[in-house]
Amino acid sequence: MDNKESELCFNCRTYKKIDNFTNTAGGHVCDQCFAEYDRLCHEKNISFIEVPGRRATSMGGDRYTITDVFGMINGEKYHLSGYQPDGRDSNYPDQKKAQMFSRKMMFLQSDGEHIKFYSCGPETTPIKFITKIRLMNDNFGSNYDCKIKKYDNFWELHGNLERVSCAFTFRIFSKQYIDEMIDVLSDPYYKNINIEV
Repeated sequence: MDNKESELCFNCRTYKKIDNFTNTAGGHVCDQCFAEYDRLCHEKNISFIEVPGRRATSMGGDRYTITDVFGMINGEKYHLSGYQPDGRDSNYPDQKKAQMFSRKMMFLQSDGEHIKFYSCGPETTPIKFITKIRLMNDNFGSNYDCKIKKYDNFWELHGNLERVSCAFTFRIFSKQYIDEMIDVLSDPYYKNINIEV
């Protein structure tokens, strides 16, 4: 397919004809991904709200505004992430919009249990990621702050690996899922992970 006639969908990572991208405000996400998003929202009774106006300060002292995105299940709000609506936090503002779309899709596909913030590996679920660490004969890095930390109504698994640099952050919203993760991590193979639940 000629590149002038195609576009990369930042969500499904597939080149498609340009006429498959009618929602240009979506940040280069194709119509098929938007249709799947709408279907999952309806099927799982999950919605999303965006709350603009949170003020933040960069490490350099610059002030900016963040829009926070929440997944809604049975009236409970779960903080997925935040973004700068004007795109100043990135040289690729369309990609940032698509990244937020992908986090919403992960929340839908996991029934509101977890999302992947980032990781160099392809695994989108925290337990698969943890299992893959052992299969690679790697472990949590001793020189990194690798931990599971409890926040308001979610947990984060973050850190880096020892042998192969692979910084990771997952956000977990389900107590049952976090219990399953802790059970997997109870294997004495895993080192250098601090669990704060």
